[in-house]
Amino acid sequence: MIKSKLLFVLGGLILLVALVPLLRRPQSQSSGIQWHTNPETAFAEAADGNQTILTFLYTDWCGYCRQMDQITFQDRTVIDQLGSEYSWLRLNAETDPAGAEMRQRFGVAAFPTVLILDEGGDEIDRLQGFVPPAQFVKAVEGSVSSPTSVGFLRKQAEESPDNAEIQYRLAVKYMESRIYEKAREQFSKVIDLDPENRSGTTDSSLYYLAEIHFATQNLAGTVETLESLQKKFPESEYAKEADLMKAEVLLHTGEMDEAKKLLAGFIKAYPDHPSGPQIREILAQQ
Repeated sequence: MIKSKLLFVLGGLILLVALVPLLRRPQSQSSGIQWHTNPETAFAEAADGNQTILTFLYTDWCGYCRQMDQITFQDRTVIDQLGSEYSWLRLNAETDPAGAEMRQRFGVAAFPTVLILDEGGDEIDRLQGFVPPAQFVKAVEGSVSSPTSVGFLRKQAEESPDNAEIQYRLAVKYMESRIYEKAREQFSKVIDLDPENRSGTTDSSLYYLAEIHFATQNLAGTVETLESLQKKFPESEYAKEADLMKAEVLLHTGEMDEAKKLLAGFIKAYPDHPSGPQIREILAQQ
């Protein structure tokens, strides 16, 4: 009798020991999203299964990042509809070297950001800020076919390599996403395709190319590109705006007197320009 009771107790203890890990295991690990924290494994999985990669870039201080974790990524619809269909990668954009590299590569400036990447690592689209579950599912599933996504525009550009307007739309999308290197390549392609500005996109391509130079601290390239714009298309609205960017370069390098001369001439020619109040404020400085 004692022996049978002892066996019963021991059997119960063994069962309890076996159950403890299961009871402690987070739901997200057993039946939720299976996260990668190493880009190599995420991309390997994507390549094996021909999957799209959802890369969640977050920071420790970001409240909306925690909401994505606690609400969107724990939602049963998100897990059921997207969980096994995608390769999931989560990276801290500040403390993880791979996260910091991806943040820089894709020009991510706000958190959270979910980068939707193809198996080759090229951006299809991105979602920024807190995205509720239903909206998240809809956005992810519609990303490839969305006419405003990087993936859709890139596919159009590949299919129409000689169409300056289509190449321009992709260039603008890259610039909006702060993917400056790819934006630079695309704007340069537009300029080469349409040197006469027949599409009406070459003058603005030169202007945006100058903006990219300025954003990446290539001040000499900024001025050179602006002067090329003014020489080739002197009647363009962008040629007019070029003087303002030239003045920005001069202010950036501390050449206040030269900047004021340029701004004084600009405001005399265009007294009703929207930037008039700011220009007059600079001119009033001693």
